Amino acid sequence: MELDIKHQVLFAIYSEYQKDIPNMQNVNFKSLDMDSLAFRVALLKLQNEGLIDGLVTCPPGTRLAEKVKALLMEGVMPTREGIEYVERKLEVARDLSGREKLKLVSDKLGRLGYEILKEFVAAQFK
Repeated sequence: MELDIKHQVLFAIYSEYQKDIPNMQNVNFKSLDMDSLAFRVALLKLQNEGLIDGLVTCPPGTRLAEKVKALLMEGVMPTREGIEYVERKLEVARDLSGREKLKLVSDKLGRLGYEILKEFVAAQFK
């Protein structure tokens, strides 16, 4: 499975969300080792597609990634559709605990060769 940057960001948000007390500020371009502009574009696309909600852009309402001065991640969460999408894509059973989901996602990403994303997910349950 080939993962573009948008999917990598969505999987990271999903993983952070599985924690008892998520801190979405942990999901950033540095922790995912990706380009800042590509990260901003991915977040704007995910919100536009209804897979995440709660992203705040500065200036407010900005939809062009190049014009975004800052993104506030504090209120970001995957939508029900976003959760179902990730679980379907990675074949994660809905009835698993958050910790079990994180372990499964980390293992699958590792097998697919996405080491940085695997390390990010694995750090969520340490």
